[in-house]
Amino acid sequence: MTLQTTKPISMADIEAEFSAPSGTPLSAFVAGGAFVPSGTTGVGGPVPTAKPISMTDLLGTSNEFVTLLARDIDAGGSGSATASVAFFDDGRLLTNGVDVPVIGPDEWLNTQPTGNGPGWDVRATVISGDIPSGPTLGVFHNISENRQWNLTQSFPGAKSNTMRFEIRPAGGGANVADVQMNLTAVPSA
Repeated sequence: MTLQTTKPISMADIEAEFSAPSGTPLSAFVAGGAFVPSGTTGVGGPVPTAKPISMTDLLGTSNEFVTLLARDIDAGGSGSATASVAFFDDGRLLTNGVDVPVIGPDEWLNTQPTGNGPGWDVRATVISGDIPSGPTLGVFHNISENRQWNLTQSFPGAKSNTMRFEIRPAGGGANVADVQMNLTAVPSA
């Protein structure tokens, strides 16, 4: 889950979100420390990496984090080929139907396999090339269900594109991941 974005906020709220023992001092919640992931951002901007820190620095933060890497997704096959990217609601990322190492071993969300897909939205946009099938392009979709885009080509021929994938907290907020992926589908006879 994510901490509330407005006051009041309590130490009990912070300790629960970051799985810290009761009585943990506020100074232990600096980004990159024992409890808060590096690069964590709240409603007021990045969480400080050193003291001083205040409870309001942690408004809107979460123990979940997203990692999404740029990649090339190539597909071949006899008769037809499908290059695909799928964001699963449990935090897994699949390309061409195969789990992909991202955070480790095959996820876009650090809380996989329990995941919190409904806590996130994904948007896919074609920057150049062929249009894939799947959810509407250019619109954020909640990951409460699996979201998959497919670029399919039958023999002969080839299709390719460059797509941009953005992930943000559900319902709005700043993007926490923004990458390009290249999809190519080249079937053989």
